[in-house]
Amino acid sequence: MNMTDNLTEKKISQYIETHTSENKFWIDLKMLAKEYDLSEGTIEKILSKSENLIQNRNGQLTTRNLYREKESFLVRLINTLKNKID
Repeated sequence: MNMTDNLTEKKISQYIETHTSENKFWIDLKMLAKEYDLSEGTIEKILSKSENLIQNRNGQLTTRNLYREKESFLVRLINTLKNKID
């Protein structure tokens, strides 16, 4: 990951952390693309190299920390098993 991607990843993570609530911790990829004037492909490229950002099946993003904090252990376990099977 180059310096620009790393800087953008940090900005995206900060945006997600500050624009979420207790029950809503997923951010739409299209909204992020518009916010940072980036293409969705660029964000997906950053996401593919990121160790901090994750994407759900609906194309929404969150940080690993928020996912661990906000999602129940059971849901995380089920999602892990589903991803291994798929």
